Amino acid sequence: MVFRSIGYKSVGIAGLPFDEKKGVIPNREGRVVEKAADGAAVVPGVYVSGWVKRGPSGVIGTNRMDAEETVSSLCADLTEGKLPSLQVSQPGLGGIRPLLAARGAHVVDFGGWKKLEVEEEGRGKASGTERTKITSVAEMLRLAANG
Repeated sequence: MVFRSIGYKSVGIAGLPFDEKKGVIPNREGRVVEKAADGAAVVPGVYVSGWVKRGPSGVIGTNRMDAEETVSSLCADLTEGKLPSLQVSQPGLGGIRPLLAARGAHVVDFGGWKKLEVEEEGRGKASGTERTKITSVAEMLRLAANG
């Protein structure tokens, strides 16, 4: 059996610690940590999952376990009052979307994700494969918004 894989290397995010050699954001159980004089200090309210958490390894199931661990950490921090307060006008995506936009984040909702899925499957079918992964973030955002 032969598998084809697209390489991946995480890149840093301005203002967050990043290990260039490993290609990961340093973390403990999904909580981002930075070096401090007395050891590693948790960056409150900042979490990672997937390859940026552990490096380019594993399969879908590994990512799921990663996400579950990170969400468990986030929920524990929320319960223990360790999260910085967010000024969110309403619950859910409607309330968080303006906050994310103010921070320069792009939001792709389920409908946008479905547009990407349809496009990748169409490209794959045209080339005789199950799907052809779109790797350009700019192209993904364009397709998710405009379909």
